[in-house]
Amino acid sequence: MQAIALNEHFASLIRSSKSLSLVTEPSFALSVFYVVAPAGVADRLLVQNTLTVKLHERVEALKDIVLTKTLLNEVSAIRFAVGARATEEKHVDHAFELIQSQTERLLAEPM
Repeated sequence: MQAIALNEHFASLIRSSKSLSLVTEPSFALSVFYVVAPAGVADRLLVQNTLTVKLHERVEALKDIVLTKTLLNEVSAIRFAVGARATEEKHVDHAFELIQSQTERLLAEPM
């Protein structure tokens, strides 16, 4: 039960972000999200998918948290799951802060 509540907290953090978006509503302890393409890009889905894959690569390289990637109906996405019993809200907050900071750095780079 705690994992579901913690995942709901993570989903609320994603909802509050202007640069990240949920693919669908959370399911139990799983949230699936992607990087929102900047306004005005020609091929929004291609840019969104490219940014999402790059974000996953960056976060994975840090080895601080574990995320998995997926492709859903041609949309590249990242899966975040709360699975460990010892996970606390501070851990979820840290994961979101890491994801958000890497997203901001990625979006600040020239395309």
